[in-house]
Amino acid sequence: MNLSFPCQTVLSLVLLAAGLFLSLQLGGERFYNLSWVLVGLLFLCHPVFPRIAAGLGEKKAQMGIRIAAAVILFIGLTNGFGV
Repeated sequence: MNLSFPCQTVLSLVLLAAGLFLSLQLGGERFYNLSWVLVGLLFLCHPVFPRIAAGLGEKKAQMGIRIAAAVILFIGLTNGFGV
């Protein structure tokens, strides 16, 4: 299944909302951090980009998305968001 950028963004927001909800209900920040890690992995494995970034060229746009995904993944693994 090929996800478009809007679909993948909505899926990411749903994951983050579910992680926040679970963290608030069960206590602790692990679920929220896990949701950030999953979002980072999602964009790292399937780097889609908005149409506005198509002017950069497909390779550059995908590399930019992968770099941003790696940063999100790193932040999710190392930081405690303190919910």
